[in-house]
Amino acid sequence: MYRPGPQNIADALSRLTQEVPNESKDVVEEYIGYVAENAAPRAIPIQAIEEASAEDEEIAVLRKCVQTNDWIVGEPAFKAVRNELTVLG
Repeated sequence: MYRPGPQNIADALSRLTQEVPNESKDVVEEYIGYVAENAAPRAIPIQAIEEASAEDEEIAVLRKCVQTNDWIVGEPAFKAVRNELTVLG
């Protein structure tokens, strides 16, 4: 659906449809992994980011919300962008 710029917070990943054919899901997941790895700063290895994220309480709650799709007891600040979040690693 077209929305003018000030009302549109879309990015490349949010433009993906909700209905992804089964054979395309692997391609989508592979692309998301590629983007996540290449978007990480070169000065910090992705493993260091994963380790620090595992120790962060807020990220742990957010990870659980994303995995279970249960936003009632989760992070209300992130609920507005819940469809743009994913868990990697």
